[in-house]
Amino acid sequence: MKESVQAGLPPLALCGEADMYAQIDDALYFPQIELLDEIVHGYPNATFFLTFRSMEKWYHSITHWPPRKNGPYMRDRMIKFNITGSPTCGDGIEYNYRDCNGKDIPAIEEFSDWYCNHVQRVRDVVSRNPSHTLVEVDIEDLEIGQRMEDTFGIEKSCWGHVNANANIHPELNQSEVIISKFQQKQQRKEKMNATIADDQGEDDDEQEEDTNDSDEEDDDGLEAFDEADDDYATSEDTKDSKEDEDVASFFNQKCLKARRDTVMEFNNLPKPYINLGFPKMGTSSLHSFFKCGGLTSTHYSCGKKSEKCSLCTKHSVEAGLPPLALCGEADMYAQLDNGQYFPQIELLEEFIHGHPNATFFLTFRSMEKWYQSLRNWPPRQHGPHMNNRFRKLNITGLPAGQGKNLEELSDWYCKHVERVRGLVARHPSHTLVEVDIEDPDVGQRMEDMFGIEKSCWGHKNANAIMMTENMTQLGMVEMHKHYKEGETAEMKAQKEEENRIKRIKHLESLSPRRIKRRMKNGRWPEELAPKVP
Repeated sequence: MKESVQAGLPPLALCGEADMYAQIDDALYFPQIELLDEIVHGYPNATFFLTFRSMEKWYHSITHWPPRKNGPYMRDRMIKFNITGSPTCGDGIEYNYRDCNGKDIPAIEEFSDWYCNHVQRVRDVVSRNPSHTLVEVDIEDLEIGQRMEDTFGIEKSCWGHVNANANIHPELNQSEVIISKFQQKQQRKEKMNATIADDQGEDDDEQEEDTNDSDEEDDDGLEAFDEADDDYATSEDTKDSKEDEDVASFFNQKCLKARRDTVMEFNNLPKPYINLGFPKMGTSSLHSFFKCGGLTSTHYSCGKKSEKCSLCTKHSVEAGLPPLALCGEADMYAQLDNGQYFPQIELLEEFIHGHPNATFFLTFRSMEKWYQSLRNWPPRQHGPHMNNRFRKLNITGLPAGQGKNLEELSDWYCKHVERVRGLVARHPSHTLVEVDIEDPDVGQRMEDMFGIEKSCWGHKNANAIMMTENMTQLGMVEMHKHYKEGETAEMKAQKEEENRIKRIKHLESLSPRRIKRRMKNGRWPEELAPKVP
C-alpha cells in the first residue's frame, strides 16, 4: 500500500484484488493510520470496518503475542517503532522490551487512548464522506455471528474462534480453533523436540536453540506477525467484560435505551396516543400497527385536507389552542414532524398542558442503525439525505452545523428523551410508553398493552436501497412509489402554503377602495375580515 501511494496510485492498486482486506498492517507499519486519508479518497464507495473488544483483553493479547514464553511481544514492538499516536518509551532512549531502559512500559490506558483516538478519527472522516459505510463490530458480542449473517448474508457458523493463543486460552477446544501459521510452526517444533530428545539436557539445548531461532526470525522478518489477530475470550469472560463495557459505553446510556416499566395498566391507556420520537425510529411501524388494529392513525399528514401535522400543530398553538385542535381527530399521531419543524420539541410543553390525559410514545433503536438510516433516506443514491437536512436547520438542541456525526445526533436524541421523561414525570396524568423497535418481543409487548394482535407489528417504510436482499422486486417498486408520492405531496403542500402567504401579503397591500370592491364581490377571504380597514 505504501508503494502504491508513492507511485501516485490508490493504496490497494498494487495489492491484488480481494473482496475483504482484513488486516492491512504488519504490526510495524499501519496503513489504516498513516494512509487513512488516501484510503478514503482512493476508494469513495468502500465499506470500512472498525472492530472492538474489551480493552483489558486486547492489552492482555498484545502482551502475549506471539505465543512464546520470553518475548518480545507485539506490545513491545509497537512501543519500539514510531507509529503515529502510539505509546513509546519516550525521550529517544534506545528501546529494551523488558524495562524500557529503566522507564515504565506504557500501560493499558495509553494503548486504549491510542485506539480511541484512531476510532474517533475514522468516524469523523467517514461522516464527512457519506458515500462510505462504516461497520462497527464488537467481536465479543454473543450475537455477533447472527449480526454478521444479517448484514452480509453469510452463515453465522462461519464466525468463530480464529487465531486464538493456546498459551493463554487452554480451555478452548483447539480442534475447533483455526490457528495461525506461527502457532502451527511452534507446535511442530515442540512435537519434534519431544520426539528426538534423549535426555533432559538435550531437551534443554534444543529448546534454547528453538527460542533463539524464533527470536532471530522475528527480529529479521515479519512471519510472527503475518496473522497476528484476536485471541477470543470464553463466553463467561465475554459476558463479564461486556457488562463492564455497557456501563462505560456512550451508546448504552439510559437515555438511549427503552424502559419497560413505565406502563402500569394495560389495555386501558387513554387517548390520544402521541409519538414524541424522531423520524426513522419506527414511526411508520406505529402508524401501521394501530391502523391494523382498527384505530384511526395519522402519519406526517393530519386532518381531512392532508395538511402536515407540523403545520397544523403550529397554527393551533398560534391561535391559542391545544396543539392538535386544528389537526383533525385521530387515535394515534405517529409522526408529528416533517423532518424540518419538530412540534415534539418546539411545542412539547404545549402538548403536555394542552392534552393532559394523552399517552405519549418514545421509540428507540440502535443509534448506529438510526444514523445509517438518516444517511440513506430518502432512498436515492446521491442525496441530499435526512442527516444533511438536519445540519442546515436550526432545530432546538441541534443548532445549524451540528449533527455531522453519530455522536452529535445521538446526544441530541438523548437530551430530548431526558426532557420528555422529566416533563411526564412531573405530570402524572400522562402515560409514557417506551418502545424498542428492534426488540424481538416488541410485537407481543404491544399486544399486551393495546390488545392488538402482535401480527400487526412489522417493519414498515424500509429503505429499499439498504435492504434490497430482504425485498422482492415488486416490493422495491412499491417502496419507491410510496416515497415518490409522499415527496410529491410534501412539495405540493409546501408550494400551496407559500402561495397562500404570498396571496395574503398581496391582499393586505391593496388600497381600501379595492378591498371594499372585493368584499362586495365576495372575493375577500374570511380569514382577513378582521383586518379590513
